Amino acid sequence: HGVNWWKGEVNIKLLSNYQLLFEASVGENPNGNGLVGLDDVILRNGACSSQANVCDFDNKDLCSWINLKTDDFDWTLYQGSTPTYNTGPSYDHTTNNYRGFYIYIETNSPSKLGWKAQLQSEPVNDPKPGCVLFWYHMYGTVSAK
Repeated sequence: HGVNWWKGEVNIKLLSNYQLLFEASVGENPNGNGLVGLDDVILRNGACSSQANVCDFDNKDLCSWINLKTDDFDWTLYQGSTPTYNTGPSYDHTTNNYRGFYIYIETNSPSKLGWKAQLQSEPVNDPKPGCVLFWYHMYGTVSAK
């Protein structure tokens, strides 16, 4: 997806309680220098029209999101350019500079094909319509097989 942050937005219309799970997995070429980043995550009741309850990671924590222990590796809280050259954002989405924080997964080795990193919300115990809104970043290089 290039060097930009992209917006993801979904209105939720469920009849029961729910949890949201972000899952990213390593593709066919774990040495291809890839990355998936997340920032400014909103999970709340009501339409996606307002910016209430934003988790921008700038408090240097995961807010109420949980790295699951049943996956293969974890989302990493980070600031500034990713440690691997040309694999991710130079800065977070919120502040648009190197001072802000975001989370990411690195798909480089030692990651293996099919490995998953899972980030789960707290349970949402209100079956009213809701919203999930987030900004994601997917950038890297892919080498030919």
